[in-house]
Amino acid sequence: SQQSTAAARGAMVVCVADAEENAFVYRLARARVLPAVWIGMIQDPAGSEPDGGWHWIDGSTSSWRNWGAGEPNNWQYDEDSCVMIVTPAPHDEPYWLSRWQDYPAFWQISSVIEWSADCNNDNIVDLGQILNGTLPDSNTNNIPDCCEPGNNCCVGDIYVNHIVDGGDLGVLLSEWGVVTPTTNSDLNRDGFVNGADLGMLLANWGPCGS
Repeated sequence: SQQSTAAARGAMVVCVADAEENAFVYRLARARVLPAVWIGMIQDPAGSEPDGGWHWIDGSTSSWRNWGAGEPNNWQYDEDSCVMIVTPAPHDEPYWLSRWQDYPAFWQISSVIEWSADCNNDNIVDLGQILNGTLPDSNTNNIPDCCEPGNNCCVGDIYVNHIVDGGDLGVLLSEWGVVTPTTNSDLNRDGFVNGADLGMLLANWGPCGS
């Protein structure tokens, strides 16, 4: 399924909270010339057809919806998943652009996926840290190595060599003060390298996971 494929990459099919996010997803899909994309809304098997039991796979309670006219309609098969229509078919009116329809889950349609995991609780999405080299991902599964079973991410490992030691302390002290674009020592992400960051580093002194 689309969700299992996304999960294998450490992500999930996108869940749309409001019109602004809907427009963002729409632009992504249009840029890739896709006619439609899966989004993360599914129908509970116990829900009454056609419009009962629809919910977001991430558990979001957002009530915002963007169904097309007459949708959802359970028109054919068991239409228990939701897609965003990106480019209208010839018989459709322009209002179908970015509107949603229910579709059978087995239809071969592309999906937009999103990453929001923060396995080391540093308030930064893990994928971004993988892409910029902050967190290694040696098996390329989009999960930081330090978050894999048996490993631990440790705050203060500025050199990312799996130990918090004098080298990390030296970097932190050299970057003391207001952060700059090259600062790596703002451990609590408050815009300053100060005593709070020093305390976090010292609290994690030693090999990561020890």
